[in-house]
Amino acid sequence: MVPSLAGVTFIGYKTPDWSRGLGVGLSTWTPTIVINTKDAGTAGAGKGTPMPITLSPTLRSNLVSSFRGQGLIGTSMPIFVTALASGLRALYLQTVTNTIHTGVAVGTGVATFVPTAAVSHLVRGFTSVGMTGEGPTKMASAIASGLETTFRAMTLTQPIVGPANSSTAVGTGTGSIV
Repeated sequence: MVPSLAGVTFIGYKTPDWSRGLGVGLSTWTPTIVINTKDAGTAGAGKGTPMPITLSPTLRSNLVSSFRGQGLIGTSMPIFVTALASGLRALYLQTVTNTIHTGVAVGTGVATFVPTAAVSHLVRGFTSVGMTGEGPTKMASAIASGLETTFRAMTLTQPIVGPANSSTAVGTGTGSIV
């Protein structure tokens, strides 16, 4: 996050703490996001090929809406949110899906994401670096809302690999982000 924020001149003595707190919160929240898939292919049981998480371009507008909803407005908010969205996209490109598929051994699944509530994770992350009070809580709420909305609307094509079979089948899969 620091390079993204510095890239738009959001540089201050608390920027590293803020970034670290956000990272702590996201590292505990992200694995709780459930991935569900609807699969088609050959019969059996397979494993999803790890796929990078590419956050939707709607992330920025979702963050803008949630920042406004928390009253976090001002002339620098759009620039800050742009940097935040850029940093989050770069962060999530370093994560991948981890899925198991029952019913389909080789094929493809359409993955949807079911995010859990993120705000408590982000508040704990900010608290871990000494950021407490109304401001950090509103910031955590805004970021949580924007991310949850973005993940709920996302889909991903999930390749499935396993033992080959000649029978066709449909099934479901489940997993998480690692």
